[in-house]
Amino acid sequence: MPTGIRFLMPLLTVVIAWSVLPESVAAKSTNRFLVGQTITNPKTLQMSSAEIYRKTVGTPRAKAVFESGGDFAKYFSKRGAPSVAGKAFEARATIKLNQFFVKSGIGDRMLITAVEGFPTDVADLIRISGNDEIKELYQLKAGYEAAIKAVRDSRYAGTTIVTHPDTLKQIGSELRKAILESQAKGKSLAPKWREIDAAIRQNRLTDQIAGVRMPTNAQSESAGRKITAVLFNREVKRQALLRGSQAVAVSEKAATVAAKASGKALARQLIGPAAVIVAGGLDIGFGVHSLYATERRYRLGELDSDIRTGKRIVAASQVGVGTATVVGGTAVALNTAGVSLIAAPEPIATKIAGVTVIVVSVGLAVTDYMLERVQVNRTASRRLLLQQLDERERCRIVLEELQGIIRLL
Repeated sequence: MPTGIRFLMPLLTVVIAWSVLPESVAAKSTNRFLVGQTITNPKTLQMSSAEIYRKTVGTPRAKAVFESGGDFAKYFSKRGAPSVAGKAFEARATIKLNQFFVKSGIGDRMLITAVEGFPTDVADLIRISGNDEIKELYQLKAGYEAAIKAVRDSRYAGTTIVTHPDTLKQIGSELRKAILESQAKGKSLAPKWREIDAAIRQNRLTDQIAGVRMPTNAQSESAGRKITAVLFNREVKRQALLRGSQAVAVSEKAATVAAKASGKALARQLIGPAAVIVAGGLDIGFGVHSLYATERRYRLGELDSDIRTGKRIVAASQVGVGTATVVGGTAVALNTAGVSLIAAPEPIATKIAGVTVIVVSVGLAVTDYMLERVQVNRTASRRLLLQQLDERERCRIVLEELQGIIRLL
């Protein structure tokens, strides 16, 4: 392998390794959407109901599905029904409201901020007019405590807090108890309940949007479970096909909502490991070429025996490093695809292995360069010696001719 290209290989390794390192980014709430703002080409309106459910509920992670062993109940209990129900709440409410707007001839539409690309926005849903101008922002809270806290949270100022009918009924019941207790004791209502009372009276805490009542907790949980089962089944089948085996039979009778598979997301995750495998393959190719070139140069007399041995060791080591890189990249790719042949290494172990590969690659490049310089210096010394010998031989011949002429005279 040419020395210049060899020196670039460690840099390529660093770039590829950096591209596949996991990142940890803390999510923060944002205020991306404001009343009066215009939204261009909203994504929510371009999706079918099934696509909206898939986008909000989320495709099951390949690793989590694999670790569940194809057991949906095990996977679902670990993921958590409340989390899935909350996402399904957003999807079900949006679909129901948009259907209502169409049937009623109202030009308004509902959008989901997560679908629009802003999952951390303070608003979950947005109501826009016929000319795509934001009319109102909504924050959806399923649970009793979550809804009460949202009303008193300054982050949600300017948004309407929407909850399930059964949750609002529970809040109303507790509010009435607090009012009766305060009246019985002759005390004013606690600040917390005054805020809740005002929010309900002003329709800032409600179970309706545009007069349409929201689904119950049970309905949201059922919808979340159904769509998750469908997506789980598809991921199980995809993993079974990757392993070359039959699809694992995991069924949920109530799962009727269609959803797209997660092929594109997996392809993006496999770009990094694929690049590592390609880099390792190139390293193997360059190493094999270097072995061949070394033997050819040795036969032509361009390399000394000891230099030949050194360069063969360097080339063989390069093939070994390339092979290890290919094996490592393949293991990462299989783990990403959910086919774990070995236990996933700890992050620190991965970093140590990456640094070791870089150090070895740099060492091989430096060693090859030094061997080449030694051979160049030796060749130059030999040429100078031959040149000096030629000059001495010419001087000897001239001297012998002069001695001959002198004897003749």
